[in-house]
Amino acid sequence: MLPLGIIRYELTADMVITYMNQAMFDIIGYTREQFWGEMGGNLRQIVHPDDLNLIYQNSLKMIEGENIPPFVYRFIRRDKTISTVVYYQCTVAATDKRPLIQSMYISLDHLPVYGTSGF
Repeated sequence: MLPLGIIRYELTADMVITYMNQAMFDIIGYTREQFWGEMGGNLRQIVHPDDLNLIYQNSLKMIEGENIPPFVYRFIRRDKTISTVVYYQCTVAATDKRPLIQSMYISLDHLPVYGTSGF
């Protein structure tokens, strides 16, 4: 089984998170209380600095309604290790027409490694 992080957030400049499952907390290395207390629920604060521009550019495209293919980026976990994920998103409209994002993160750090012997 792969740990699948699930997040739902408003697609605004602040990207306010409205839901995050336990697998996502495991991927980023924070407890629920640590993440909300120390980071204020802002994922961008723990995105690897080298990947922030990628996130920013893709966010702008999503705000404009463009469909973004899955992409890879890194989080800096609470213990300062790196967590690499594949990010998939789906944009939906809230009842008041605000764009909402439902996204899934697959941890590349937990993918099974298969040997090449016998091939």
